[in-house]
Amino acid sequence: HSLCRDRTVDIFVRAAAVTGDMPTDPNDPRWASAPAIDFPLVGQIIQDPRQFTPSIDAVTVRALHNAREIALLVVWDDRTQSKANPEAKIDDDAFVVQWPVRLSEGPEKPYFLYGDPARPVYLWHWTASAEGLSEFNATGFGTESPQQQESQGLQGTVQYNHGRYTLLVRRTLTTGDRDNDLQFEEAKFIPVGFSAWDGSNGETGNKRAISAWYF
Repeated sequence: HSLCRDRTVDIFVRAAAVTGDMPTDPNDPRWASAPAIDFPLVGQIIQDPRQFTPSIDAVTVRALHNAREIALLVVWDDRTQSKANPEAKIDDDAFVVQWPVRLSEGPEKPYFLYGDPARPVYLWHWTASAEGLSEFNATGFGTESPQQQESQGLQGTVQYNHGRYTLLVRRTLTTGDRDNDLQFEEAKFIPVGFSAWDGSNGETGNKRAISAWYF
């Protein structure tokens, strides 16, 4: 039996509309207006090096938007808060929210492992040793690279408490970098995927927990 929430409904994140400024605190009561959706994560076993025993098996996501911005509240369990320590053979805890760069008119999506040359992906990237969150692009695993500093537009915060990470990330719905950033549109089904790394579990690079594409 699963301890996740009711799965009798379609699994997609419905961004609730709010008025005024977007919340900057994960404890803002307005998050209660956004449904919490649980997404399963599994070990990446397609490309070497594979991860058969990931320690992170789910992520919970809520979303809010106003007329200008979208915000996600992302929560996942990790028993250890890890920062890179080569002597101890510990890597960074990390998390990525993955989007297509462009929405397709049909059912086509980028390859779910960081896209492909024909369909690039747009990544919201956090690592424990870095300051803040960064925007990356990729056309396949191993090709990911950060956007130029002038294009970086994410705002957010990450908290760790009692074995649980809470990531709040915000961005304007539209940006001036249309070649690299997804432009969010209301009333659209937008593909989204997730990757998580537990650094104390030897997870780095391809060794990670992943999701399929959801919406």
